[in-house]
Amino acid sequence: MTPPNFDDHWDAGSTGCGELLLLLAQRMRNLPPHGILSLRVEDPGAPEDLPSWCRLTGHRLLQAEHPDYTLQRKDDSMAGKFCVSLTHAKDDTDRATVGFVLANAALASGKEVVIFLSISGVRLASRGYADDIHEEGFAPLKELMHSFFEAGGKLWVCSPCFKKRKLDEKELVDGAVIVGGARLVEFLSDGSPCVSY
Repeated sequence: MTPPNFDDHWDAGSTGCGELLLLLAQRMRNLPPHGILSLRVEDPGAPEDLPSWCRLTGHRLLQAEHPDYTLQRKDDSMAGKFCVSLTHAKDDTDRATVGFVLANAALASGKEVVIFLSISGVRLASRGYADDIHEEGFAPLKELMHSFFEAGGKLWVCSPCFKKRKLDEKELVDGAVIVGGARLVEFLSDGSPCVSY
């Protein structure tokens, strides 16, 4: 039940990090302009993440007393681009997972997001490869990738890295695109931030 004086109430439980922000972004989009969301979230990162997310998106954090928060929707979010360069796959599943978590957080913050897979990371673009990757404390990588595509994320795959590993273009996950370096440089040419894992 939605408490009085709020347009929506969401008990997010222990949902954390990128998943929390993606779901929160959807909730905020469903609010009327300047609508107010009552949020309860137990994730220990929320006291830092939620104020940052509000500053990034332009939404207002009206009240923050962990685990209870009150947010107000703003009509326009900040535009911008964000890139995650991911060079690992099953050789370092922690890095592979966190790369997608961060990318999902950026998508939830209203950014245009590209994950650029290179070196061993290109293997993540093969259908079924990531299905059994599940780092403790995070959602399974398969779910994180699905959320990434559903939220409009772009997955670019380094062409020479892909060819070197003799991977099959016909086995690419839906939404993945093989690109050369010029495409990435163009995306980053306006000073867009990029983090690497």
